[in-house]
Amino acid sequence: MQQGIWFHTLYDQHDNVYLEQLSCSIYGNLYRAAFEVAWQNVVDSHTTLRTSFAHQPVSEPVQHVHGKLSIPIRWEDWRELSPQVQKRRLSEFLTTDQSARFSLSHPPLMRLALMRLGHGETQHVWTYHHLLLDSRSARLVLSQLLSRYKANAD
Repeated sequence: MQQGIWFHTLYDQHDNVYLEQLSCSIYGNLYRAAFEVAWQNVVDSHTTLRTSFAHQPVSEPVQHVHGKLSIPIRWEDWRELSPQVQKRRLSEFLTTDQSARFSLSHPPLMRLALMRLGHGETQHVWTYHHLLLDSRSARLVLSQLLSRYKANAD
């Protein structure tokens, strides 16, 4: 299955069908440092999140698991924008982010973004290549993220 995803991703350079994007609202005070540490802990504990896929000059995909991989998190502050402008900007961001491709040979094959919207609300966007995770695994990663965030924020 993974080899098929790899092949189709390389074959059709204009199709992001295997790009997964999760956008959710987080309510309450979000502690930036604790959230960043929680994500890094999750990445450190899952080799798949530190994996890239070499494809040249070999004809078969070769997974490369990287030891330490720092995951950048994009933070934006939209609190000064009206709710209508925030909604439009989020829609634009999601569309742009969804169309941005990953280079399979350069990790990480995931992106993280958080937008502070105000009134204790933050929008979290997690975009990753389906080569890394299926939906069941993604739920596990999110569960671990929330558990580690809670432990770090307390």
